[in-house]
Amino acid sequence: MGPDNFSDGYTTPNLDLNLQACIGDAWLGRGPCMVINDVSLTEDNFPEDVEFLTFSTVLHELAHILDRPLLVDFQAIPDPGRIQFETLVIANALKHEYRPLPLPYHGHEEAFIRIAIHLHYRATAIGVKTIPNLLCAGRRYSLSHAHRYMEALGEEPIELAHLPFAEITRIPPPAAFLELWQADVRSYHELFPQTLNGVLS
Repeated sequence: MGPDNFSDGYTTPNLDLNLQACIGDAWLGRGPCMVINDVSLTEDNFPEDVEFLTFSTVLHELAHILDRPLLVDFQAIPDPGRIQFETLVIANALKHEYRPLPLPYHGHEEAFIRIAIHLHYRATAIGVKTIPNLLCAGRRYSLSHAHRYMEALGEEPIELAHLPFAEITRIPPPAAFLELWQADVRSYHELFPQTLNGVLS
């Protein structure tokens, strides 16, 4: 998709098919896929920051993968024309600098935040340094700081560390966590009432 892009990392549901030609002989069949732009991460940051920024980017993209209804939909394989179209759309999007969405938190809602915090806890437990506010929530998404969501989630990442994410996402999150999310969404739409229902008027 070209060397000049503005994304440190990205993932899409069919990215393994979009990049199958790039993966080449290493492609062993369908599976979750992400791209991490080690060039931009290295060139745009201080050397001492590259490792934790890279891990934070990886976990952010992994949270997107784990937030999908299915890691891979093996039953619905798009036709080659659809894959080619998707690939062109992704390539075009990567040519532009980050542009805020009409709803800044779109695609990074409460389920994503919860998964990201669990990933942060598990990474920290094995000595991997990441920055919570790079993983989820925070000003970029017009939400409270990630540490507030961590506090609201409480001991859940510790108590559920033995469970796979598919099981965790079936368990209702703590009430305080949902209340913080709902308060953030209300505050955003009170500030920008034209965005109600997710549509700019």
